[in-house]
Amino acid sequence: MQDQQTAQIRDANDRFRQGDQDIPGQWFMTQGMAALIEEQGAAPVEVLSIVQQFDAFTTGNDPYGLHDFGAFTFGGEQCFWKIDSMTRRWSLRRTIQPICLRRRAS
Repeated sequence: MQDQQTAQIRDANDRFRQGDQDIPGQWFMTQGMAALIEEQGAAPVEVLSIVQQFDAFTTGNDPYGLHDFGAFTFGGEQCFWKIDSMTRRWSLRRTIQPICLRRRAS
């Protein structure tokens, strides 16, 4: 992937993850994560905050430099988040075209 394109995708992923409303997208949570949050007596916003503040990207967990995946511990469990770049028709997209791109975090 070209360096400029990688930088554009990384920037858009960071902005989306950190709550920038100018980057369209949706957040999804698995049933297992929802159950863990409830089990811990926590609120979903607590997990959202962990994901938004995540900045521990390394070549080991982010080999392509896209900032589209991360891991964290919550309630003693290893948890993961992932950002997928999708077109308006919700198909996976390999290149960035900001006008028609949406992001999905799960």
